[in-house]
Amino acid sequence: MDRLSQLGVVLIALGVVTIVAPSGAFEAVTSDRGVAVETASDERDALLGLEEEYDESDTILYDEGGLFTDPTSEPATVATVTNNVGEEWSSVDVEVESVVWNGRTDSRVLDVSGAPGALTAGESGQIELACSQDVSGTADDAAVGLDIEGDGESTTIQRDSFTVSDVSFDCEGADSPGTAPPDDPVPIGDIEELEVVGTPTANERVGWGQQPSWVQFELQNTGDGQVSATEVQISETTADATRVEDITGSGPEIEIGSDGVLDAENGLSIGAVSYPLNTAGTINQDETSTVNIEQFRSGGLFDQTDMTGESVTVVLVVEGLDPNDPESEVPVEIELENLEGS
Repeated sequence: MDRLSQLGVVLIALGVVTIVAPSGAFEAVTSDRGVAVETASDERDALLGLEEEYDESDTILYDEGGLFTDPTSEPATVATVTNNVGEEWSSVDVEVESVVWNGRTDSRVLDVSGAPGALTAGESGQIELACSQDVSGTADDAAVGLDIEGDGESTTIQRDSFTVSDVSFDCEGADSPGTAPPDDPVPIGDIEELEVVGTPTANERVGWGQQPSWVQFELQNTGDGQVSATEVQISETTADATRVEDITGSGPEIEIGSDGVLDAENGLSIGAVSYPLNTAGTINQDETSTVNIEQFRSGGLFDQTDMTGESVTVVLVVEGLDPNDPESEVPVEIELENLEGS
């Protein structure tokens, strides 16, 4: 990339053209006539021209309202995109690639609420963001990454990770914010220091309408020192549950031993999102700690999922597994199969 940037323009004979700009104003263009790679000194002058338009006094807002008040939604314009190619773009696609704030990284909190569907040569249009209503979060200095693509008859131009800085939002939503899940988790069977002991179970709370939606298992530290779980991902389940939230109980969604807690105000999603614990779950040498996950749900208050006979995959991010680097974090994948009813 650097060499191409220094050359300025490089032509490569290809049948189809795709232009990719991973950062800065670098672009690669795919067309019937070949591929041109160029560097624009100002992103406004690039083939896919971009300019930040966010006013820091504008807060992107969604308030669910209440019994006597209507929901309130306030989007904000964040950027302008310009077609600097000599042909019409029949489609312009814009996606939120990342949202980073206060140590969080969860792109689900914001959605594209407005963008040009098409642009003629030389035409500009505005990009607008709104709260997704899927995730709650509040920020006054978020960095929002956008992926933008303009598609014409003979050219496709793509700009990845265009950043809009210092974005403010106050969003109410169904889930609590999380982070990107860890890469390449290690199966617990490949780790000598940790072991699931006993039989994982599906349990139910006492009370009317309760289901065996609370999953419990025992985790033993078989290593030579203390370990701590700092983050959790419920990556998948064979059940129809889509989330974990303790609505009817008084406890947190995740408990690990006596000190590990994740109390998520709006619950947790099952899938490609990880959640830092409020306090780390410490397991001392030769100690066994109980891990509680509750309650698995397919919806709201009356939609608990019976987890009896189902399977769940949990990823715990654990410190202390490497005695030479006790602060290093290892994602540990734990498969709980055929949960037994209590």
